[in-house]
Amino acid sequence: MATDAEWSLAYARQADADFCTFQLLQTLSVPECHRLQFLQMACSGHSFRRTLRRGNNWRLLCDSAATRHNVIAWGNAPGIEP
Repeated sequence: MATDAEWSLAYARQADADFCTFQLLQTLSVPECHRLQFLQMACSGHSFRRTLRRGNNWRLLCDSAATRHNVIAWGNAPGIEP
């Protein structure tokens, strides 16, 4: 079974791919709901990665308050534009 570090890396890679897709879709004529779905998946993946990197257990991944905290922290990171 994969370690928390391996899961964290996998979530980071998936979040990056989802965010790149979101950015690409911003330039295309697709329904907003499709664009936002990729943004939501990127935020979730980043939140999972951050939770695992901090040594928290898997149960915390289901905690919506922890997810909101991690997404807000990611949104305030340098290089992330609103």
